[in-house]
Amino acid sequence: MGESLDIGTGETIAEEMEETLATHLAKCYHEVDEKESSELAVRHAQAEQISLSGSVAYRYEPLEEGHIRLISLLRGNPKDPIRLELSKVDFAATPPYCALSYVWGAPEPRYDIWVGHEVLQIGPNLHAALAQLRSTTASLTIWIDAIAINQSDNAEKSTQIPLMADLYFRAERVVAWLGEDDGSVAAAFNFCRLWARCWIQDDLTLQQRLATVVRRIITADAITRGNPMERFCDRPFFRRAWTLQEVSTASERPPIFLCGAHDVALDVVRSAMFCITKALTNSELVQLCGMSCGSVSSTVTMLARGSRHYSTFTNTVKYMNQQREAANPLDHIYAYRGLFAAPGSSYPQPDYDLPACRVFASYTRAAIQLERNLAVLSEVRPGIGQSNMPTWAVSPPPAKHVWFSLEKWIEPRYCATGNSMVDELEAPGDHDSCLALKGFEVDSIVQTWLSEPVSLGALLNSEHGHNLWSWANLLRTLTGIHARINAEACLSRNCELTVAAISECMTCNDLFLTSSSRTYEGDLQSEWAAEQFYAAYQAEAEIQDIGSPWSQVELCHHASVFVDSHGESTARVESPQDVSMAHWFDRTITRFFVEHVENTMYGRHLAVTSLGRLALVPNCIQQGDEICLLFGGSTPFVLRKIDSPEGSHTLVGDAYVTGIMYGEAYNEPGNIVTDYRLV
Repeated sequence: MGESLDIGTGETIAEEMEETLATHLAKCYHEVDEKESSELAVRHAQAEQISLSGSVAYRYEPLEEGHIRLISLLRGNPKDPIRLELSKVDFAATPPYCALSYVWGAPEPRYDIWVGHEVLQIGPNLHAALAQLRSTTASLTIWIDAIAINQSDNAEKSTQIPLMADLYFRAERVVAWLGEDDGSVAAAFNFCRLWARCWIQDDLTLQQRLATVVRRIITADAITRGNPMERFCDRPFFRRAWTLQEVSTASERPPIFLCGAHDVALDVVRSAMFCITKALTNSELVQLCGMSCGSVSSTVTMLARGSRHYSTFTNTVKYMNQQREAANPLDHIYAYRGLFAAPGSSYPQPDYDLPACRVFASYTRAAIQLERNLAVLSEVRPGIGQSNMPTWAVSPPPAKHVWFSLEKWIEPRYCATGNSMVDELEAPGDHDSCLALKGFEVDSIVQTWLSEPVSLGALLNSEHGHNLWSWANLLRTLTGIHARINAEACLSRNCELTVAAISECMTCNDLFLTSSSRTYEGDLQSEWAAEQFYAAYQAEAEIQDIGSPWSQVELCHHASVFVDSHGESTARVESPQDVSMAHWFDRTITRFFVEHVENTMYGRHLAVTSLGRLALVPNCIQQGDEICLLFGGSTPFVLRKIDSPEGSHTLVGDAYVTGIMYGEAYNEPGNIVTDYRLV
């Protein structure tokens, strides 16, 4: 891949865009003078003597409150045993240190390292990182979780974990160890540097030339599985839950990716991923970087700007739903805690002795209380709750199950309950598994349509064939779906008049091409979709060799007009005779609509309510389930009444219900406020 990308820029791809790793860590290395060298030699000799008669396992001494352990990675030659020294320091007055972010990986085989005269066992990945970081002339002051925290002491872990986000943020530099070099990492890092140069220098010409080269390689089927970028993106580091917190550092001190002897700054990879995702379509991106490219993007975009920034628990849970990995279920909360729990916040302290159901319920409750809304309930995966877990609590992600909530990343897109907020919650006490909320029932489910979710793409293929995808055929398919639903259920008058209701329901009224969502700035998902649409347009413009292609703004405007007019006006470019470009325009808008629908409907299907409304609901819905507006919720929620003396409900999930997403039902007279007890 590296040779194919030599596009004659006048610069070598291997040119460094940042300083060396040793320069970044200069403040953390401590040169050893002759006296210290002699003392180290004596200690090494004593350790060797002890090893002949049997080693002693390292014993941790208790940590005082507000203190941490720092590690001195002592100098040594490549074949020497790893030797460390641990010291306890006040966290408020630490010397310069770096921090290591890495994947614990396979526990076997175990490697012995020396801590003073005692032996500590570590895993192979950490041993390889220490061997790579060790200097032959200087000791390195570093913090490493597996060594600096007594992993067998849950009480110590509970006090040290809340410090970790600040510990990484204060480090002179975070070293993100990706593992040992497999022979491809140099090409991947150089590839990232080249794309980063396009982004940093705003070099659109180079960006287009790079995109052209990549497309030619893809067209020629020259990118095979296991290419350097795919191997880089597929490294376990990018799937680990803890790494998000650990790389959230200040912008002037970006983490350094270290893989074998090769290194690159995280902000270089970040700029490269921004540029690549802007220039290539999603399918091209997957062919180049593999299916794990999304994990890389979410990791590198965590780089903070300026002072310490805290997100919300709800937005942080979205990372959990992206299948981040953690060995301990509790770490699906604690690994992200530093991203949302500011010092002094009322989120519970980590406690590894508590059961998972209690931890997840307490954090979900705290999020509702602190955020004063119910957005976190949209992140609960319907029907996937674990044993003893309340239906309203977020839970550890099950294997191979991804959940897409109706809520977006920044601001709520809907306002089903106006500007209402959650009332003060009851103190948990003996009712940890119960969540008391207020609201009212506005509708109920009378019928679900189809036992399986609708695959709009499959319907289009069966009715028209993949080569005949067009906006006109899409409208015919939607009309057919609407007619079948209307024949089986009594829809409301507004739904009977047009297929607009089914289009709105399938897209959740959130397609960037539609008129009601045309102002999509600030909506990350819509912005990304618009950029993908433009990247596809640029690729086609190259093939068709059109003279003056539209800008992204012009393209989206023409596409919106096309959608609003139901495809009656044919797209035009500079040359009206360019029929093939017009056909591409029609097919691509259709494809983007279908892809949006299938992403939105993942895990959901259509239903009809007692008042004749169309709704998009979780797959586990049942006839008779109640559609309720709960104060503080931006979407309606589906609740299921259970037999209990208290009249409790379970949470089925959030829903899109036509005609009530923007406060219409909330403001209707006669609504009777009800106390709901969710279990």
